[in-house]
Amino acid sequence: FKKKKKNKMKTIVISGAGLVGSLAAIRFREKGYAVTVVEKRQDPRRPEFATAGKSINLALSCRGLTSLGPEIEKELRKIALPMQRRIIHDQDGSIRYQKYGTEQEHYLLSVSRAKLNELLIDMAEKKGATFKFGAKTLGCDLRNPTLRITKSAYGDKSWNVEQIKGDLIVGADGVFSQVRMQMSKFGIFDVSQKYISHGYIELTMEPTEEGKFAFEETLVKGAGTTESSRKNNEHVHGLHIWARKDYMLIALPNIDKTYTVTLFCRMEGESEEKPGFDQFHTTEDFIAFFKRTFPDAAEKMNNLKGDWESTRPSGLCYIKSDPYHFKDKAVLLGDSAHAVVPFYGQGVNAGFESVAKLMEQMDTYNNDFSKALPAFSKDRVKDGQTIANLAVEHFEDMKYNTTDDAYFQLKRFEKDLIHAKLYTTLYIYVSFTNVPYSEALARTQKQDALVQQVIKNNRDLFDKVYSKPIEPSDFKEERELLVNAYAK
Repeated sequence: FKKKKKNKMKTIVISGAGLVGSLAAIRFREKGYAVTVVEKRQDPRRPEFATAGKSINLALSCRGLTSLGPEIEKELRKIALPMQRRIIHDQDGSIRYQKYGTEQEHYLLSVSRAKLNELLIDMAEKKGATFKFGAKTLGCDLRNPTLRITKSAYGDKSWNVEQIKGDLIVGADGVFSQVRMQMSKFGIFDVSQKYISHGYIELTMEPTEEGKFAFEETLVKGAGTTESSRKNNEHVHGLHIWARKDYMLIALPNIDKTYTVTLFCRMEGESEEKPGFDQFHTTEDFIAFFKRTFPDAAEKMNNLKGDWESTRPSGLCYIKSDPYHFKDKAVLLGDSAHAVVPFYGQGVNAGFESVAKLMEQMDTYNNDFSKALPAFSKDRVKDGQTIANLAVEHFEDMKYNTTDDAYFQLKRFEKDLIHAKLYTTLYIYVSFTNVPYSEALARTQKQDALVQQVIKNNRDLFDKVYSKPIEPSDFKEERELLVNAYAK
């Protein structure tokens, strides 16, 4: 009989102990490899270093949860809140709601990036992974898999250089990946990096004096809330969006009753009427802009001054690379391979899924990296590039379309098609299924072409039925005609 091939790669060296690197450490340890993780930050679990690094809250969706698996998900749910809808705040202070999907399981989980990172590091260490914090990757030798790192105590100016040898290098070191930089020097390797016009800052909305979510009382009175949703606080567990065309504010709920608030704004303004981050010369400039643009949010944020003065805007870019591996010596995961802008909420979900896809190829090829790594690249690159494009497009959708009547008109028709089980939105495919991104896009492009044809052929009827919000009993015959036209 044929003996099962033992793990050829004995030691895995991972550059980056963020979310994706920590999950990769867990999965490699579960396969029996020795794992060393190198991270330039100090240990984020130590209180004095807890705020280091990016902290845009995460919206975990189906493919991210699937990739984490039941063991991690069980612990994750203790620090996360479910969000089943968008809560849209208009300029006049009115509030509208958009459910994310059609089924009970169509929800996102709002979770702190920092808390999830701590959870994954803890689990990786329990499984036997070794972490080297305060160790910055300076470079690597891909042909003889070795990381060159600097190591010192926090604040100490005397740096020591160390070499860490492994059998496989995993680049999970983010947008500015040193591993990807080294890969770009060998053979056929394509990489592009593009910044968008907008950047972001993160702010905080504290609980009320009574210890409630800041918008809790407002939303209790909002349209579309039920007694059950009010009892379970579901009315506040949504992704809050203030869409103002060139500006967008979002707020995600946390288990401590705060909201993590992120402002997206042009890095460079177009005029005094349309300022960018570069035109807020004083704290007063920023606060005046914020109160003018997001008045209902501003009145609930008591530390705008402190938040603004303690942070600075960060740019947003996306990365496309091809392939994701170098021979059988190195592989890229997460932002190192396919960084995306955050507007589809898929950055970490795509990163976790890439870890799962890599493990699938390892199982298929019996842990032979000379076969598993090329197969991983071939399978995954097209999906990484697809979600990078979709995330940029979704930003435009969130900025403009969520305030546009034609957008809501189309959504009402789509809702009828979904109810008839004839249509699945791209957002549902991306967020609430594990269908590959590229396949999801191809499917919805075919659907959308049919929708536009039905609208074109029935323009007057479409406008009559869907121009305003409708109740289930409104225009029943007309709606059935339009749905049947699509079905045919």
